[in-house]
Amino acid sequence: MKLVDRGDYTNNLPYQDSPQPLGHMHAYALEYLEEYLKPGNKVLDVGSGSGYLTACMAAMVEPNGLVVGVDHVKQLVNLSVSNISVSNSRWLDSGLIKMVTGDGRKGCIEYGPYDCM
Repeated sequence: MKLVDRGDYTNNLPYQDSPQPLGHMHAYALEYLEEYLKPGNKVLDVGSGSGYLTACMAAMVEPNGLVVGVDHVKQLVNLSVSNISVSNSRWLDSGLIKMVTGDGRKGCIEYGPYDCM
């Protein structure tokens, strides 16, 4: 999480140690999934929202992994691309992160199979 600036994803006290409107429980999710978020692994982030967790996952699977963020709200997909582009556009440019608009309940077979969802 040190490699992803939380300030790029929320304007409301991003460095205060408390839940923010961008979501919650990100640190717990990353901790629980840590054994699956290894360099080179492929990850599906369903309900990617602001893109914050997607970017944190990318930091863990780089340089040759893949994180696919999927959200059914096109505006959130656009927001996540914009947020990630602020400090980590190289992850989008290199293909480490792919953002998809769709129903995450159906997965995203185009880039699978995944090591972690």
